[in-house]
Amino acid sequence: IKELDIQIEQLVGLIRKSSNCPYTIDPAKTKDLSFILYNILKLEVINSTDTGLPSTDEKTLSLLEEEYDDVDTIRYIKAWRKATKVRTDISSYKTWCKDGRLHSTVMLTGTIWTRQSSNDPNQQNFNKKLEYLFGPPPGYYWLYADVVNIELRIWAYDVGAKTLIEAFERGDSVHLIIANALPPYRALIEKVGIAAFKETKAYTKVKGGTFSRIYGGSDKKVNDTYGVSGACAIIDQHLPEVGQYFKELETIRSI
Repeated sequence: IKELDIQIEQLVGLIRKSSNCPYTIDPAKTKDLSFILYNILKLEVINSTDTGLPSTDEKTLSLLEEEYDDVDTIRYIKAWRKATKVRTDISSYKTWCKDGRLHSTVMLTGTIWTRQSSNDPNQQNFNKKLEYLFGPPPGYYWLYADVVNIELRIWAYDVGAKTLIEAFERGDSVHLIIANALPPYRALIEKVGIAAFKETKAYTKVKGGTFSRIYGGSDKKVNDTYGVSGACAIIDQHLPEVGQYFKELETIRSI
């Protein structure tokens, strides 16, 4: 925590210095970041919030970083956010650690979509950089069983998506089937080939978008995760059972 505090303080200094900001700033405050990005650096407003103000969220920062790859301030802001998140997580674990170990409350049906979750503290979304903090008690070992695509396989059979079920039976990649349904990724596959595509960030986005969908993400969240506008509608057109499945779930939830 002390090391992160120093790192965070240094990043605040780098944000000010790289942007030539003459004022004391707090990167946690949207108005301070907005002032630096759009008033001092005079970057183009790419996204706006629901209230019409210039956005400073993570997606916007990534877009700005692509557009202005010579502006170090954006990278420092993103690094500050990552360091702050890690520090918050570690502080949370420290708060809940009573005997040198964490004892989260596990909820087997703790979400609307019956996904297993935990709280006090939340351990299902911990930063992977903190894996070194976790381990079994003395005399015990982790037992890790990797059942390939088990969640997606169960979901496909529950949905009754014939195309996906047949793909599983053949041993094909469901993620590639979905990628081929999305025009930008289909074009990339045709250009570089399947093997090369599976090594790209685009393939990671496809996997992330699919899992976001089966875990109940909103259409906007899923589309953003896929990185393709209207991805949900496109997939529902290619896999009609999927669209029908979510319509039925929404009907049940409304009741």
